[in-house]
Amino acid sequence: MPPFYPCLLCYLAGVTSKIELVPPVIVLPLRQTALLARQTAALDVLSNGRLRLGIGVGISPQDYQSMGVDFHPRGPRSDEKLALL
Repeated sequence: MPPFYPCLLCYLAGVTSKIELVPPVIVLPLRQTALLARQTAALDVLSNGRLRLGIGVGISPQDYQSMGVDFHPRGPRSDEKLALL
């Protein structure tokens, strides 16, 4: 599961004005919805809309097992989180 670097991206948003900020694809079912929403909203505002967020459900059962999350309902869980975001 690739990390999400909100502090680094916020810094880059402040020192650049034209580049798009594209973090690695975020495995949505394994992230805290409110925290992700807060971080991405702040980054989008700081970058004047230059954030491109990629969201996925993940393909590795081991990632889910290591987080203590059931792998099989990841699709519906992603739909629910996406609606909240």
